[in-house]
Amino acid sequence: MSEWNKLSCDVLIIGGGIGGLSCATAIKEHNPEADVLVVEKNFAGFAGKANRGGGVLQYFDLDKIDPKEFVAFHDFYFPRL
Repeated sequence: MSEWNKLSCDVLIIGGGIGGLSCATAIKEHNPEADVLVVEKNFAGFAGKANRGGGVLQYFDLDKIDPKEFVAFHDFYFPRL
């Protein structure tokens, strides 16, 4: 029998894509004391449209993130069918 961990939070967000992370950020900006939990089945920030870079490049700080490394990461973890 597996053991389950019990978690509690004020706000539960299902999905760590751009929408989920944006929502979590907005909640924390509005109420810093809120306990926000984001649950993602894969890698937070790289699900949904963000997975293939759909519009997400505008959020990159090009001094910190290389777009070629971003593409290489996705090609490795999310191979094209």
